[in-house]
Amino acid sequence: MKILFRIVAVLLSIGVFAAAFFAPIFSGQVVVVGMSLAEEFSLYDLITLAFPSGDGSAFNPSEFLETLKKSIDVIKPLIAPAISLVVFFVLSLLTALATIVINCIKPLLKKTTMFLSLGGVLCIIASFISMNAFASHLISGEINIFSIFDLSFLLSLATSLVEIKALTLGSGAYLMLFAFIGIFIWALSYFVIEIGDPKAKNNPSLKERKRK
Repeated sequence: MKILFRIVAVLLSIGVFAAAFFAPIFSGQVVVVGMSLAEEFSLYDLITLAFPSGDGSAFNPSEFLETLKKSIDVIKPLIAPAISLVVFFVLSLLTALATIVINCIKPLLKKTTMFLSLGGVLCIIASFISMNAFASHLISGEINIFSIFDLSFLLSLATSLVEIKALTLGSGAYLMLFAFIGIFIWALSYFVIEIGDPKAKNNPSLKERKRK
């Protein structure tokens, strides 16, 4: 059972990374001239688009940052939710990594695994809240994507023809959330079973671990 607990906790934590990088993490819907277009992107898709192999034009971070600097007044409402989204998302991955590490090097840290998974759940929920705050400025029309990239000549045309209907975290984020919930339930059930086990109660080594 000890080995089984650690294996399941590690596999579910690895599932968090798999969902983050390969499942759709961003989902959007745009209406162009009355036609609805929906698209989903994983982190792997975004990395591939930004840094294509072969002769594709690679993403230039310096140019992108320079563009954002020029539009700083326009994007100011987006900065706080964007930063919080990135911070909470990265924290969720670090939480999954910590769960993997402790279950590989330390036996049966059930409480720690439980609290880490709970932290992961809270980070994902906070990521959803941050994403909704970020998207609300674009969906309401308060900020137009064309104004950010200095395409003012398209701004009036785009306002009437292009409308962002939805911008959310995709199914990948839900899979991450379910994986963290799975880790929490797994650790909690194991902890509860052990408490009710009379053999475990009379085990001196276990009592010593609990005192620690």
